[in-house]
Amino acid sequence: MGEKINDYQMGGIINGISMNKLTILLIAMVTGLVPLLLVSCADDEDSNFADDSPWKIKKKSFQIAEDFLGESPTFTYDGIKGSVEQALGEEAVGPDKWRYLFSFSSKYEGYGDRTGEQLSEKRTYHEVLITVADGEVTKAVMDGDWDMIDQTESDDWEWGEAGEQALYGAISVFTILIMLTIMTRASGSIISRIEKKQDAAITE
Repeated sequence: MGEKINDYQMGGIINGISMNKLTILLIAMVTGLVPLLLVSCADDEDSNFADDSPWKIKKKSFQIAEDFLGESPTFTYDGIKGSVEQALGEEAVGPDKWRYLFSFSSKYEGYGDRTGEQLSEKRTYHEVLITVADGEVTKAVMDGDWDMIDQTESDDWEWGEAGEQALYGAISVFTILIMLTIMTRASGSIISRIEKKQDAAITE
């Protein structure tokens, strides 16, 4: 009799658990497992690529470019933390060679370490073009005016893909206009000669 009572009691306990509680328990279990699955997938993504794969080289190159900017004299002097953004997507400019465009803001105008200079506070927006090749920063220009490697003024300006396309487009339009001008003058000259011959024939 005692065993039957215990069985009934156990059955009552199980039946006493509501569906809502089971649902909450399942949701809690799934919520706890999702972050673990995401971390596992990220680890698998990295482990599925060889160290010399284009994906890992691009990822490493981005980190190198970002670290270079963060450690540059201009940024360490008065760069505003949290203002760094990747202005455009990376651009492949050769084998294992990538170019990145970043932007950030500083508290003052100017470049480099300006210790000892009289500066008035003025939030300034900057754009930085950094090229990474074979794991090293080979070129870095800020606002098209400052060489971040040599820490000197720079008049160098690199054409991006959009700039090259714009240049080629302008050249094409200019070439077409010249050809149209030449053709118009040539056709006008031919027409003039024909009219002169016709007038001469009528006069005769």
